[in-house]
Amino acid sequence: MNRGTAPPLVCLGLILASGCSESSTGDVFQPSPTMVVVHPVEFPGNVPCVDAPGAMRSYVATLSDVTPEDETDAPIGPPRTTDGAVPCEQAVGFGEVEVGHLYAAEILAFDRADLIPGAPGSRTLLDPETLEPVPWRWRTTCEPVRAEYQATRWVYDCAPFTDEGQSPTEVRVALDLEGTGFECGTGEDAVDHFVVRTGSETLAEAPCGEIAVLEDATPGELLVLEALALTADETALLGTTCSAHVLSGVSVMATCGALATTGALEVDVAEALAALDVACPLLLELEVALEGGAREPLHFTGCRGSARFADLDPGPYTVRLTAVQRGSEEPRFGACGVVVEPGLRARAECVAD
Repeated sequence: MNRGTAPPLVCLGLILASGCSESSTGDVFQPSPTMVVVHPVEFPGNVPCVDAPGAMRSYVATLSDVTPEDETDAPIGPPRTTDGAVPCEQAVGFGEVEVGHLYAAEILAFDRADLIPGAPGSRTLLDPETLEPVPWRWRTTCEPVRAEYQATRWVYDCAPFTDEGQSPTEVRVALDLEGTGFECGTGEDAVDHFVVRTGSETLAEAPCGEIAVLEDATPGELLVLEALALTADETALLGTTCSAHVLSGVSVMATCGALATTGALEVDVAEALAALDVACPLLLELEVALEGGAREPLHFTGCRGSARFADLDPGPYTVRLTAVQRGSEEPRFGACGVVVEPGLRARAECVAD
């Protein structure tokens, strides 16, 4: 028999993982030259591996020697299975493979990361509390690869996963009031509920301390959301922006910035000049000033960029525009109106005087 010197089964990561119990040491593993590796990057891409409900969290791999008997004089070994669940971010390597033999893999994937093995070498995983078997969620098989002397062969060309369950495609948004000085409640200075929106469209809302769920998200879409924490009479106290990459069949938790009580406004220079009917090549200077003199005016000599005023209390604001252009003795004036909300940046709309 012509076998490599690798241990029978190892997880390939920085540290050997508990999902692969047979290894030579508990130290960092240096892969053996003769090995067949099952790696999640070769799994079909329609099932994401992320820490979210409905996503793949772990898998069990079974490696089978499928060499035709007329191609070898060595015995065909029995199927070998990972001893327990392997985290879906981690590869697993099978040593003690017969050089020249063909090996195929079957993958059973689960949407849980807390499962325990039913028995050594068994594909059955158990709930750690009830000790009841947990059915797999996804299954795929991969085409055979031939073990080569002093070579690490990766299993690849895996079929699309079959899905034995259903889970919703949704985005969840939660707001954390810790450190803001506000609490949940019905008083005038307490957060009663919050809304999640994009532009002027409200997508979801939830009571304070609970989770808002967006159920009609489109898989593959990158959502940029606005969230406002409101009092019982709809006064906005806090706000922030959130983002989420929508994944099919996965309940994704949006990532939100810190909640803030102040907001910002923005004036796009090109839009302001268009409102004043000033051609870009003729522009000498554009002054953008917050009405009331609360901030120093901003000046632009080109047509790109934007004027931003941050850390503003919520409420309506007016921005004054003054543009000077070549060939004209009289400047052109305009104004931009906008309502600032906490934690958000508002885009002002401008008109000529």
